Amino acid sequence: MNIKRISSILCLIILVLLWEVLATLYSHHNPLIPAFSQVIQQMYKEFANCHLLYATFVSLVLVLAGYLLSISLALIISIICIKFYWVKAFFITLYKILSPLPSVAILPIILLISGLNSKSIILLILHSVFWPMLASYIIGFTSVPQIFDDFSSNIGFSPIQKYTIVFIPSAFPHILTGLRTSWGRSWRSLISAEAIFGISGATQGLGYYIYYHRAFANMSNVFAGIIIIIIVSLLAEELFSIIENNSIKKWGIIK
Repeated sequence: MNIKRISSILCLIILVLLWEVLATLYSHHNPLIPAFSQVIQQMYKEFANCHLLYATFVSLVLVLAGYLLSISLALIISIICIKFYWVKAFFITLYKILSPLPSVAILPIILLISGLNSKSIILLILHSVFWPMLASYIIGFTSVPQIFDDFSSNIGFSPIQKYTIVFIPSAFPHILTGLRTSWGRSWRSLISAEAIFGISGATQGLGYYIYYHRAFANMSNVFAGIIIIIIVSLLAEELFSIIENNSIKKWGIIK
């Protein structure tokens, strides 16, 4: 275990202890703030009755569906952009216009298009993920040395072989950065959207779980949902770190 991981664990332990002590000391001033031990107990109960487990499952299914759809669509569009300059110019213009827009800002338009259902959340994730992934793909592919393209053409690679064997591995540092950034955007958009869409009970994921229990002042449940969101985020970051260590760091591209 390296020093960085040990430091992170120590900081986490200190934060938990501070939470427990402060919540206990000031419980008579603000009884709505539960102690960490209360949250853990409630989390165990919610997992035992499968409520929190189901909410986590719904959120993960939705975010993975939107995430995988977005990165696949961005890959196809980026390949077309590389081949046709006018397509690239068109999507770069759209990127400049739409990428800065927060997902919640286009929520009314998505509601008009798809209605109050899971498809609308996937469209929201699509907006969050597609644009940074498209930029990462295009930057990565255009940074591949021309000699690689010429060499793959000389030895008879098909277009599919060029991208799977030459372009994607060469552009992988940019692609991995885009994947990591896009995941964070998609996860945040999902939780925000679920809290809004969940008002109708259409999607009962973690965002709806937190919204529902906040309405009834079940703050232990609210903090339990927040902790699950943090755990999923940390696990995703750990997964990206493993991919990074076994790819671009292992290849010597970065230290």
